[in-house]
Amino acid sequence: MSAKRQRGGSGRAMPPASKAKGRGRLLLLAATTLALAAGGVWLTSRQVDLHPVPPVVTTSLDASAARLIEQRFDDVRKNPRSGAAWGRLGAALRSFEFRDEALRCLENAEKLEPGEPRWPHLLGLLLASHSPTESVEAFRRAVARCGNEPPASRLRLARLLAESGQWQQARNEFTELTRAKPEYAPALLGLAQCAQVLGDPREALTLANRCTSDRSTARAAWSLIAALQQRLGDTNEARLAGERAAALPVDAPVADAFESELNPARSDPRDLSDRAQRLLQAGRTDEAAPLVQQLAREHPQFAESWLLLGRWQLLGRNAVAAEGSTRRHLELDSQSVNGVFQLGSALLAQNRFEEAAGVFRQATQLKADFGPAFYNLGFALARSGRTRDAIAPFREAIRHNPERIDSYVLLADLHVQLGELAEAAAVARQAEAVAPNDRRLPALWQKIGRR
Repeated sequence: MSAKRQRGGSGRAMPPASKAKGRGRLLLLAATTLALAAGGVWLTSRQVDLHPVPPVVTTSLDASAARLIEQRFDDVRKNPRSGAAWGRLGAALRSFEFRDEALRCLENAEKLEPGEPRWPHLLGLLLASHSPTESVEAFRRAVARCGNEPPASRLRLARLLAESGQWQQARNEFTELTRAKPEYAPALLGLAQCAQVLGDPREALTLANRCTSDRSTARAAWSLIAALQQRLGDTNEARLAGERAAALPVDAPVADAFESELNPARSDPRDLSDRAQRLLQAGRTDEAAPLVQQLAREHPQFAESWLLLGRWQLLGRNAVAAEGSTRRHLELDSQSVNGVFQLGSALLAQNRFEEAAGVFRQATQLKADFGPAFYNLGFALARSGRTRDAIAPFREAIRHNPERIDSYVLLADLHVQLGELAEAAAVARQAEAVAPNDRRLPALWQKIGRR
């Protein structure tokens, strides 16, 4: 490592936010501090030129997290020349956002085990957000040691090169991956993006089409296809691809064997919540289930436990249970916009339209620009027979989300029901401008003409 990293004995300069957070922890003088024993580890570290690890204050963590970090420190005290012990400590510290300390531990791990790809891989992850050049070099070292197995190191290297505008180098790395794994969708999508930037849209289209059935690339692939078809002049295919992308869940994270293996088994509510939320957003409800259930079981006073349980139940079409869980969430956080919206959705799923309308109105009061809440308010009012009252919420939904074609179609249909054909025609023309090939428009125009 360069001499710059060791200046002042404090390691690499970190971004202001991270640095402030770390220093904030260290200023808690009354806190319990975990430090390496000065005798054995410090002397051994000097002999093999390792970074000493500064004290780490854990008062901001829950008891299970503090115990985990203490255990990792104990492992290093007992085995100060073990790269694996330093690496596991670095992984744990990174997981809990002790970035400076994690950096030094991982650098020590790599010095002690220079042939092991895990430590430069984790260093690459740690450096990616604030020092991409050094992150690239770390991933290059990992790739030199592990090649394409597991594929995560080369994939991350290729993506970092692409993000920094080094598209030809990125293409070379993606190509190496596809030679070893011809149908590896994340690499194929990377090649498609390279082809797009390097001026070969037809090659990009061919590659992107091979990525539409993989849950880690499907949405991004359809979005890319939409852009490519637009560039090639096929607006109808571009629209259809855009609709396919919009209908899909967020792409699932690409598996990273090294990160998964080394991430400590955390049970603090924030980490469980973040992991469960990512899985639910990706449509992976079965994988989210044990995390959601663990949250509700072990952290009943954490408001998001019940919000996520309710979301999982709603996705599983158990609206009654979702209502109960979401109400419990709102008992803990009465001003939760997401909670109020989710309660309205649970009531809507039970056809309790009047109640749902009242709840969605509350959501719009909590967040005045909440387009989806206005849309659902209009829908609930229309379904409860209050056609005239539904007009204004749909107009608000259009104002806040003008790209959403459903709002125009339903608003125009309401005007037809009220006999306001001129207003219906005006909204239908707006809808045509947004999505000229929407399949509902011919039937809508037929209704307007018939009346």
